[in-house]
This record gives sequence, structure tokens and C-alpha cells, in this order.
Amino acid sequence: MRPRNLLKSLSVITFVMGCSMIFPVIAGVVYGEQFIPFALLMLTVLGGCGSILWWLRHHDANLNLREGALVVTSVWLVLGLIGSLPFVIYDSTASFSDAFFETISGFTTTGASIMSDIEALPKMILMWRSTMHWFGGMGIIVFSIAVLPMVGNGAMQLIRAEGIMDEKLTPHIRDTAMMLWKVYLAFTIANAILLYWGGMLPFDAINHAFSTIATGGFSTKNDSFGHYAGSDAILWITVFFMILSGINYLAHFKLLKKDFSGYRTDEPRLYLLLFVTISLLAGLMIFRDTSIDLPFYDSMKYAFFTIASIMTTTGFAAIDYVDWTNAFGIFIVMAMVIGGCAGSTAGGIKVIRYVVLFKALGVEIKRMVHPRGVYIMMMDRRKITPGILTAMLGFFALFFCTNAVLIIYLSMRGLDLTTALTTSLAMVGNVGPGLGLVGPMENYSFFAWYDKYILSVAMVIGRLECYTFFVILTREFWKRF
Repeated sequence: MRPRNLLKSLSVITFVMGCSMIFPVIAGVVYGEQFIPFALLMLTVLGGCGSILWWLRHHDANLNLREGALVVTSVWLVLGLIGSLPFVIYDSTASFSDAFFETISGFTTTGASIMSDIEALPKMILMWRSTMHWFGGMGIIVFSIAVLPMVGNGAMQLIRAEGIMDEKLTPHIRDTAMMLWKVYLAFTIANAILLYWGGMLPFDAINHAFSTIATGGFSTKNDSFGHYAGSDAILWITVFFMILSGINYLAHFKLLKKDFSGYRTDEPRLYLLLFVTISLLAGLMIFRDTSIDLPFYDSMKYAFFTIASIMTTTGFAAIDYVDWTNAFGIFIVMAMVIGGCAGSTAGGIKVIRYVVLFKALGVEIKRMVHPRGVYIMMMDRRKITPGILTAMLGFFALFFCTNAVLIIYLSMRGLDLTTALTTSLAMVGNVGPGLGLVGPMENYSFFAWYDKYILSVAMVIGRLECYTFFVILTREFWKRF
């Protein structure tokens, strides 16, 4: 292990996070709030990290696989501790555990909150919550293309095998990251402008654009998008950008070069097919349920918004569906488990893994019929290697085992099965809201302080796609470090 490499990498990430604090400071200046403490915190972070980077300016910080895994795991602790300070300084949370939970939820783009009266918070804190989403989303994109292929979680390895990454979009990862961030920024600006056009106030439009593009879920309103339920334009604009943000950003980048091949692969096609199918079925179920009593258009509107929000793991809510039928709850759980596309800011299992799973099942069925046949699994005319298949199946095992342990723990804490199940899926899948006591219009404030730390770890495990977190717990990882 090379401590200076780790220190320099952590300092770079924290320095960029410190730069993002300018957004809440600007909000404080515009709205006449006490912005000086926030500005001093920003300057302290920038000064401290800047000093370390100056000290290590001649040190080459190229990371090997182990160092990269350690950095992307430990950075969550650093961001969680520093990012919690604004909540503590402005007394926005009841305890540090609340502040830490809110911060980890923000940076991991989970969107689960402990806040009960969001609209009473200072504009700076509201802006900081959305900024954490936006900064976290940018980091997740880079993490997906730079670290996950090395760790071997299967999903990004397969994307590389598909050719999306083989072309070396730009010669260096830094240049690739900058180009992807430009796409990310363009989506954010477009989303904010359209939300403003749809009737949102500028501050709300910017905050919701930050949360939407990051597939985060923090809102400036207590009832989330239920506040805008009367505006069809706002709801459909948000559906469009949530779905867009759930697609691989490398495909978006290729579109800038007038190359549509990234959208023609199996994953985005299955992603859109699943979204439309589940939304239509959910909409029909809502319309036919006399206890809900919604007209056909409204049934479809709320179904498409809700499924888009949950499937992309954004977590916005336009209506309180927690008391609807169990059938709708099944659609919610399905969307939570599916997730978005690999290489996007969305969480969950990722659609690409289901593509491989379905193909593997198809091959096994053929092998049962023709045992002596030779079958090669293909995806988009490229071979799925045994190593990729093993990594995919390993992820499924890790994901569901992690959820099983968390569900058992939450059940032992006295939660009903619905709340325990959906809380676990919402944390490990980075979704945000669940069902039962953690429904779309509820929050996580009722959990004990130690539960919030456990749930924070679950959010990090999900954001690191399991492998990266668990690999540092193995003896082999530290054997020759």
C-alpha cells in the first residue's frame, strides 16, 4: 500500500466536493441567509485539501486495483463526515447520526431522508442536499467506467466487451470523465429549463434537476412531486429525464458523435420494454381498482411516474401509494429489484444482469433438450465469457445475501415484513422510499441512531455494487498490500 497515493486521491475527491459547496453558498447569498459559516467550511475544506495536493504535487498518484478499491470505499466515510457538517452547523438535524444518514443518502443518490419538515429548512441546506446528489452522481459515472471493470463485477466488464468502452472514447480516463460530465451538465441544464417552463420556481427547478439527473430523490417539498401533481408538464418532463438518466452515459456520449449504436444494444431495449410493460400493467391495475377511483389518464400518469421513479432508483413521489392494493406493491418491489442500466447513476441490480441471466437460462434449457449440443452465449453479437457469467451470478448472490441479512436484522428490531423487506431493498438498491412505514410520504427518522449507521453502510454497499465493498474484507486483499 502506498499511503501517499491514497491521500492524494482522497484529497482530490474531497477538493471537488468542497468546490461544489459554492452552490449552497450562492443560495445563501441570494436568499439573504447566514451563509458565512457555510463559506468558512468551504474555504477550510478547499484550503486543507489544496495544501495536501500542493505537498504531493510531484507525486504520481496512479492507483493499482487494491488502492482503487480502498479509495472508493473509504471516500464514503470522508464525504459522510465532512458532508454532515452543514447539517450540524445549521442545527438542521436532531443528532449527528441523522446528519450522517442524510449525507450518505445524498452522496449515494439514495434519497432516503430523516427530515420531517423539509420546507422549513434554510435554502442553503436544501441546495446542499441536492448538490450532494449531483456531485455523487458525477462521481458514480466515473466510478462505473474507471473502477468497476477492474474489480470484476460483471456488468461493466460486459459493457467493455460490447465495444462501447473498447473504442477508448478519449485517450485518458480523465478526458473521458470530462466528456461524460459535459453530457451530465447538459442534461441538468435542459431539465432545469424545462421544469421552469413547466411552472416551477427557479430555485425548485434547479434543485429538482440536480436530483433527477443524479437519480437521487431529494425534493424541496414535503410531499415531493405531489406538490406538482396538478402539472402534467412537470410530471412528464421528470419521467423523461429519469428514464434518460437510467441509461448508460457512454451511450449518451456516443450519441453526440451521431452514433446511435449505444441505444440499440440489448440492455437499453430491455430496460425500456420493462419500464413500459410494468407501467402499463400498473396503470391498468390502478384504473380497475374501485377503491383508488382514478380516471384512466391519471392512472397511467401516476403509474408511469411511480415506476420510472422506483425503477431508476430516483425515489420521487407524485402520490401516496402506500395504502393501495398488494398488487401495486408487487410492481413497486419488481421495479426496485430491476434498477437501471449499467454505467448510469441508477442503482439496483441493473438490467444488463437480467439480460445475461435470461440468456443463460435459455442456453440451459436448450442443453436439457440437446445435451450434446455446443452452445455459446451471445449478447449483441459478442460472446459472454464464463468469467463474466460467474461475476454476474456472484453479484446476484451478494446482493440477495446482503438483503437477507438486513431484512432479518430489521425484523428482529420489530419492523413488519413489508417495511423490513422494502427498507432493505431501498437501501441496498439506493432507491429511497419503500412501503409500509417507509412509504413515499414517510421518512426514516423513527429508526434508532445505530440503525441509521447500519443503513448508511447498506447504502454504500449498494452504491459500490457489493464487490468493491466486500473485496476489502477478504484476507487475500490485505495479504500482499
